[in-house]
This record gives sequence, structure tokens and C-alpha cells, in this order.
Amino acid sequence: MTYRIDQFGTTTLPNYNPESDVGTGEAQLVSSEMLDGGEFDHLGSQKAPVRIPPIIKRCTLYKNEDDIAMGGDYAELRALVGVRDVLYRRMIDGDTLQWVWARLRKIDATRRPGSRYMLDLNLTFVVYSRAWNGEILRDEYEISDVGAGEDDLTTCLAESDETAAVTIVIEQNGDVDQPDVIFTIHAIAATDTITIANAASGHTLAFSGTVDAGDDLVIDCGARSVLNGGADAYNDLTPPATKEEWMVLKPGNNPITITLAGNANIHIEFYDAFA
Repeated sequence: MTYRIDQFGTTTLPNYNPESDVGTGEAQLVSSEMLDGGEFDHLGSQKAPVRIPPIIKRCTLYKNEDDIAMGGDYAELRALVGVRDVLYRRMIDGDTLQWVWARLRKIDATRRPGSRYMLDLNLTFVVYSRAWNGEILRDEYEISDVGAGEDDLTTCLAESDETAAVTIVIEQNGDVDQPDVIFTIHAIAATDTITIANAASGHTLAFSGTVDAGDDLVIDCGARSVLNGGADAYNDLTPPATKEEWMVLKPGNNPITITLAGNANIHIEFYDAFA
């Protein structure tokens, strides 16, 4: 499916004579040369990660017989150089938007001889997101009272010291892996010994700290940050030993098993991911 680079932050980009870079980045290969010839592929059967390359939007800024207005629009674009914001692409259907975090690195501009009202532009964006995100936040996945016994939802919290596990199937409707997943664990009673495992991808996270009653543990897998009650708890998290990402949601169904000792509510949020 083709698209055009459409908007940066709240600024609609020029779309006169547009050329949008719709190519892919290179797969990030990890291999070692063997002494007897050939290469050893360290990724095995795993799909090699593909990073989004710098995006160049080629277009013309045009104002019919109004070079003052054109100068104002160009000044607005120049002020965005160096800014980090959301970069949107509009798909061929005209309605669907997808987005990444990006920074406008530079603008190359060429004034044609004899053309007061036209300015050819090349806008170069450096992309920080690992995939294009769907427009709608997927935040409907919640589990309540994990670790609570059948009889202790409000009154017998002593039972919630027992370790409990729950599995929820998360559907990721994109076409590539999504590593930007946020898990929020709200402790009803003191909660510890937390593990999060995705059977579809083979990723497992383990948290060794204690979340006090009433506090939230927020694990942002994309940003690689861990906050426990608002305080940094990065050192209490053990990420997967043989995986590049902390967590990945594969396209399709992902059975997520969360194990903990205590009593907590769990909230999971992400965007569908696209190549």
C-alpha cells in the first residue's frame, strides 16, 4: 500500500508535486565469518530487525502570485528544523493515518530562475520509532484482581500472598512486530515476583522489586523505562537474555502470561505496528 508523508506535528506539509520515499530500511544482520568459510547467522530463525531509514519528502511550496505568503509558510517550516515530533503518513485510501516519532534534520531548498511563487523543497526526517504505528491506541486489555483468591476480592487479602498466574490473548492487527508495549501493574496489596511472558514471541520479563499497595509499576518496553510508584526501578527488571527487545507483540494473537505474588490490576496498551 502506498502513502504520502503528510504532516509533522500540527503542521501540514506541502503536497504540490510531492515525492514521498516509500522504500524500506535495511535488515540488520548479525553474522560472523567462519574460519572454514561461510557465515554464521547469530539470529538463527528469528526475523532480522528492520529499521526505518531517514525519510525524505520532496515537494514544492507554491503560492499563486503571493510570494509574501510563501515566505511565511517557508519560515514556519524552517522553524521546525531540529524539532522532535510525530510524523504522519496518509495511506492511499485518503483516510488512514500512521505515525512515527521523528526529527526534522534539515531542509534543502532550491529557487527556480524566474519562479517567484515556487520553492522546491527536500525535507529530511530522522525516524526514532521502530515501526509505523496505527492511529488508535489499543488500551482495551485489562485484568482485575490478579493474585486474589476466589473469596478475598475485598476482605481476605491475606490469601493474595500466594503466587498466581493469568493469561490474556492480545491481538495485534499490524503486519510487523510491535516492541512498544506498556504494562501497568496497579498493586491492590503489596505485589512482587512479577514475570511477563509472551508465548508467541518467546520474550519474558522479570521484576524483582516490590510494588507497594496503591502504587503503579509501569514498564515501558519501547522506551526501556521502569517506574515503581513514580521512581526509577530499572535495576529491578531482568529483560530477556537472548532478545534485542524487552517485549514484542507479533502480528496476530499473543498469549501473555503474567505471574505475580500479591494482588494487582493489570493494564496493557500499544499501537498496531506496520512496515
